[in-house]
Formats: sequence, structure tokens, C-alpha cells
Amino acid sequence: MNEAADIVFNNVIPRDRPEDAHGVLGTWQIVSDPVEMAKVPRDLQMLLSLMQSRHALLMSARPDKQPGRFKSESNRPRATLFGAPDQV
Repeated sequence: MNEAADIVFNNVIPRDRPEDAHGVLGTWQIVSDPVEMAKVPRDLQMLLSLMQSRHALLMSARPDKQPGRFKSESNRPRATLFGAPDQV
């Protein structure tokens, strides 16, 4: 908890986990913005647009994760396959 508070309020990015720290910071930027949180999707297209824009902010420090884009490949930890893009 203290580490997350340091990331959010003091901009302390741990050297051993910078990507995770940027994820915490991005999450805070989204949920602490009353204008952003007041956005309620009126239709499917607006929902998809909100998801993509929030994901783009959340993952902005991880370009390898294609911020703001829907996944195109399944997750494959070791020999297990799950998270097919057409089922997300």
C-alpha cells in the first residue's frame, strides 16, 4: 500500500518494477478523474471507445502491449492456452 501511495503521490518509480508502477499510476489517473469517471457509454461503440482510450492511458509505458488496441493473440503461459481474442 505504501509503495502504491509513493508511486501516485510522490512519483516514485521502483527500479525493479517500472512497468507495474506505471500501471498503478495510469490506473490512478483514470479513476481519480471525475470527468473521466462520469462518462457512461450510451452504446456499444462508446463502450469500446472508452475501453480503448483508458487502456491506452493505463498501458502507455508498455508499447509492447499495444496500448489502446484489442489483443490479437491468445495468452499462452507455458503450455496452457487461454484468453482467445474472439472471446475477450
